[in-house]
Amino acid sequence: MPFTCTDICKIILAIIFPPIGVFLERGCGADLIINIALTILGLQQQQQQQLCFKSSDSR
Repeated sequence: MPFTCTDICKIILAIIFPPIGVFLERGCGADLIINIALTILGLQQQQQQQLCFKSSDSR
């Protein structure tokens, strides 16, 4: 499945500020809270989590 302009924008936003990417994919919920907490802690897992959500949605 080819990337659309929206997908590319989401990926760029997810790299710059990962909670925005999670919010756009999953909405406001536990995933967003976990991602914000990881961002505050300065860990890199939030980007991996976002990419995991993005890849699981396309299946």
